[in-house]
Amino acid sequence: MPSPERRRFPSWAEEERDHDLAWIKENWHVVWPASQLGDERWGRGALVLDTTTVVVHEVGEGSPLVYLPQEKVEEKNWADLTRLVFEYNPSRELVAVLLKAKDRKSAYRVGMARRNPLE
Repeated sequence: MPSPERRRFPSWAEEERDHDLAWIKENWHVVWPASQLGDERWGRGALVLDTTTVVVHEVGEGSPLVYLPQEKVEEKNWADLTRLVFEYNPSRELVAVLLKAKDRKSAYRVGMARRNPLE
């Protein structure tokens, strides 16, 4: 009898990941331009978003964010984040770090959906 399928992560972690990716997708209209601007000004890096805080401003509300250039990422000595920043393609991907409650954080390399799969 074959062994049951083994999950890569516990179910709570998969649910959190799904929630995080949905949050990024919902805020894509902000995170993508911010990441592109950061890359143009400072080169490779990661967009850090504080999901624990909502700031109200003249055109709505949102989470504070900052672009962290690659050299600053390397100073943080977080190997997985350094790898993500080194490997992503800035023309169609971004690296997002979501800061969460209880000093937790998650990093993601997220790509823009292609309109034409042959591109």
